[in-house]
Amino acid sequence: MCAQYASEWKEYGVSTWIKFQANSTPDESVFEPLIPWQHSIRHPFYGKIKESTNDYMLVMGWETEKVYNDFRSSTDYQKLMANLTTETAPEIQVIVFSNKMFGIRFTPDTELITVYWPILTPPETQDAIWKVEKLVHTSASGIKNPHHQKKYPSFGWIEGTRTWNGQQVMASVWLHGWMSDEAEQNFKSTQVRRVWEGSEATYPLAVDIFYQDLKSLGAVGWDSAHMGLERIELFAQAR
Repeated sequence: MCAQYASEWKEYGVSTWIKFQANSTPDESVFEPLIPWQHSIRHPFYGKIKESTNDYMLVMGWETEKVYNDFRSSTDYQKLMANLTTETAPEIQVIVFSNKMFGIRFTPDTELITVYWPILTPPETQDAIWKVEKLVHTSASGIKNPHHQKKYPSFGWIEGTRTWNGQQVMASVWLHGWMSDEAEQNFKSTQVRRVWEGSEATYPLAVDIFYQDLKSLGAVGWDSAHMGLERIELFAQAR
């Protein structure tokens, strides 16, 4: 299943988000099967998912969808999956972002917001989803931009369908690179939007308006994961 615009965005490549389990920070040697493919990989990062005890995320951007498909058919892929398998097998999500340089947003407090939509969400609604006002600083707060985030948030669609509360859904994501946990909390507790009700202006929190906008477009649910992402140094050493 290909969401609105995703087929066009694939021209800039795709990204893979591989969730795997480890009892402690994994040694980078587990990523060695990726070395033969490093020249086709952008933004090779990994880190712990903060909401979980043992879950980690391996993130990569692939130059083209074809290169990723070639990797999926290779013995290197099988070796990587074996290295990342413990009691449970790794879970893979393919995300197609509107910007191929999504990885420049990664920080030690990277947030991936996943929003779930009815499987038959029409193209015009998918277009409106993409255009929802993102969680960014505006002048409505009356203060100078304190630079809560490293870069402007990036939007994407998860390839295929997901399961949410027992039903098949499609899913979109917003990627945020917060400068720190404190910066994130400060933004979400102070950044407001100016909303006009007739001739009167109100100033609700931006994060509340963001989720209200999603719900009004038909979102059936959402979740958020925070990751302390670090670049895989093994790649630089192998060059």
